[in-house]
Amino acid sequence: MRLPLFLFTVTLLALSPVSHAKKENSDKPANGRTADGKPDTYQKIYDATVEGKSLEEYFAAINGGWDRNLSTLRPRLDPARSYLVIHSQEPKEVFDIRSPNDFKRGMMSKGLAKLALSTFGIGHVFISWRCQQEAGVAEGTVGMTGELDNQFKKMLDSGWGLTTFVTNFTDGHLQTPALLDFEFEGEEPLHTLAIEVDPSVCGNAMGFVKKFLNHPSKPYENFGLQKDPVKFEGGGCGSFGMTVLDQSKIFGETKIIPNFWRHLAARTSLFGYGDLELPEDSSPKILRTDRTRKVSVAELFLLADWNASRRDGGQKVKIMDPELLLLFLKTVYRSFYQDLYASDRALFRELHGGALYQPRIAPSPDGDARVINGTFDKQSNMTVRQTLAWVKRIKADGFRARAVRVGNGKHTNVGVVLDRAN
Repeated sequence: MRLPLFLFTVTLLALSPVSHAKKENSDKPANGRTADGKPDTYQKIYDATVEGKSLEEYFAAINGGWDRNLSTLRPRLDPARSYLVIHSQEPKEVFDIRSPNDFKRGMMSKGLAKLALSTFGIGHVFISWRCQQEAGVAEGTVGMTGELDNQFKKMLDSGWGLTTFVTNFTDGHLQTPALLDFEFEGEEPLHTLAIEVDPSVCGNAMGFVKKFLNHPSKPYENFGLQKDPVKFEGGGCGSFGMTVLDQSKIFGETKIIPNFWRHLAARTSLFGYGDLELPEDSSPKILRTDRTRKVSVAELFLLADWNASRRDGGQKVKIMDPELLLLFLKTVYRSFYQDLYASDRALFRELHGGALYQPRIAPSPDGDARVINGTFDKQSNMTVRQTLAWVKRIKADGFRARAVRVGNGKHTNVGVVLDRAN
C-alpha cells in the first residue's frame, strides 16, 4: 500500500493504512463493489456509515458474515467451535521506534528519493471472529482506518512538524467485511492466524466492538497516534485490532498486548503550533497559544535531533509498536514449527519465506543493523517471554497448528489455524 510523503506519521499510528476512498457521497452500491461486482477503490469507504444508517445497522454490517475471500477459511475450521482471527498484511518496511532518533535514522537510511516517491509499505491489521451463540453462529470482520485526504502530508508541508504525530484526525471509521475482503486481493500477502477460543472469549471481542461503536464520544471517528482504544478515545488499525484481541481475554492474565505500547519523549522545538494552515478533519494538540512556531520539512528530517534533551523535557508520545505485534506473530509461528511443517510442506515453505517468518532487521545508516528479536530491547524481550508462556499453556491444553490457504484472489494467502486436536 502506498502512503503519503514522509511516512513517519502513518507508521507511528501502528500500521494504519491510507484509504484511497474519496470523501464525497457516492451513489454506487454501499457494499464496496461496483454494479458488476468488481472492487471500486474510489467508492466512499464508509460502507456502513452512510447517512441514514443507524449504529445498529452499522454493527450489523460489521457482524454480517464473512465475504468471498475470507469464507474460504470456514471449511478449515471446526464448525462447532469459536475462533478469533488476526489478519496482518505483510509489511515491506522495518521501522525502529525505540526512540524518536532511532526512527529518524532508520527513515533517512532509506534515502530521500524513496521518501519523496512515497513507496513505503506498512501493511494493515484487522480482526475477524466466528462465534458460537445460542441464536446460531455469528461471523464478523472489522478494521479501523482514517485520514482520507492526505492530512499528514499537508500538515508537514504547513510546518506542523512533530505536532502532526499528536494530531487527532476526525475522519476515522470502522471497516466492514465487504471492504476488508479486498485486502486479500492486494499486492502484498495477507497472513491469517485463526485461534480457537471459548464462546465467551469470542463474545467478548464482539461486545467490545459494539461498545466502541456505540460509545457516546464516537471513538471510531478518531484516528490518531495518541488515542487509546481501550479508553474509547479512538486509535489506528494496529492499536484498535490488538485492543479488540486483548479485550476478548484470549490471553488470560498474560499482558501481551499492553506491552506493545511505547512511551517516547520528542524534542519540543520540533512541534509546530499557532497560526498554521490546518487541513479539514484535523485536530492537533495545542502546545502553545500566544505565538506561532513553524517547523520546515528540511529542518525536521535533515537537521534536527528528535530526542528530548535534558534542558527540555520534551513532549510525550504514546505509540503502539507494529514491530512488537509482528514479533508476537513470528514467535507463535516458530513455536509451532513442527506442526506447520507436518501439516503441509508446500504451504509451510510459503509461510517460511514471508516477512512474518524471516528475521526483521532494524535499518541503521551507520551499518549497525540489529535483528528485531527477544534481545532487541526490554520490550521485545518481554513480548517473546509472554508469548512463549501463552503458547506453552495452549499446547498443554492440546492445541496444535495447521497451515491453510485463504482467499480466492490473484494472491492466495497462507493462513495458520491454532485449535485443539480432535
